Amino acid sequence: MYKVLIVEPQEFSLAALLNLPVSEKETEGHEGFECVDTAANGQDALELVRNHHYDLILTEINLTLCDGLQLLKQIHVNNQPPLVVFISDIVTFSYAREGFIYGAFHYLPKPVSQQDMENLFSRATNELERIKKQQLSIMSLANVHFNPEQINRLLDSFD
Repeated sequence: MYKVLIVEPQEFSLAALLNLPVSEKETEGHEGFECVDTAANGQDALELVRNHHYDLILTEINLTLCDGLQLLKQIHVNNQPPLVVFISDIVTFSYAREGFIYGAFHYLPKPVSQQDMENLFSRATNELERIKKQQLSIMSLANVHFNPEQINRLLDSFD
């Protein structure tokens, strides 16, 4: 299961998100999504991210103590950040643009529909599987041993 963190300050909006298919069922060859934590502000979300692993974060942009952009910037300080999706009913173009510059995966306007969530899960699954394959390739390369001559040829190829 892919782990999801939802950051939403308004209880009714959080309840609406939790009533959507946040826990997509696992299908053959694909992992599902499960909401494992929630936070009501950016500071609590940062604390959760520091102490737990998440694959996907659904976050309101307008948060107290640390807004969505600040949260995104802090999250991407880590080596392998989760996918971050902004969810909001009010956003300016410049704010959304800055979010994508800092690596936001997607933006969903409120109210989020079931179809929007299913489309998001489909895209997120593809991206998370691509990342996983990339990590496996890197790990398998790390296990390859080169002799000094091979290393020198490889280094010379970058000149």
